[in-house]
Amino acid sequence: MKKDHVLKDFFSYPMRFADFMNALFFDGHAIIHPCDLHPLDSREIFIGDFLSKERTHDVIMMWERKDFQAI
Repeated sequence: MKKDHVLKDFFSYPMRFADFMNALFFDGHAIIHPCDLHPLDSREIFIGDFLSKERTHDVIMMWERKDFQAI
């Protein structure tokens, strides 16, 4: 398994993703809770000039609270 796939699998778990983002942005305080995270489809398909290409991005999560949403 390639390194990128290992990290993508690791961060696809909301608990790990929330812990990392809290450490990175909120000095370790539990601001983002795993129950507020929802995975988004990370595939994009570009179509133009008779060309279609699928690209896969890293893990993308929607952070939803009753007062706002963030990606």
